[in-house]
Amino acid sequence: MRKCFAVLFSFLKQFLCQTVLKKYLFLFYLSFIQREDIKSDTYFRRSALTIYVFFKRVNDYLAAESNQIFLR
Repeated sequence: MRKCFAVLFSFLKQFLCQTVLKKYLFLFYLSFIQREDIKSDTYFRRSALTIYVFFKRVNDYLAAESNQIFLR
């Protein structure tokens, strides 16, 4: 029963992380970069890129963790 919940949870986590999170983070990054007041300011552009890369790495870590559950 515990293994069943672990597999179900990993499927849910993998779906949320790999589809929803990537899509909305990328859209957030694009909309943030395209604003007129930010196009000229490299500090804010770097900040947006840093936020995007951080969440992408978190997403990759969670995906790798959910894949390890299947291998057990």
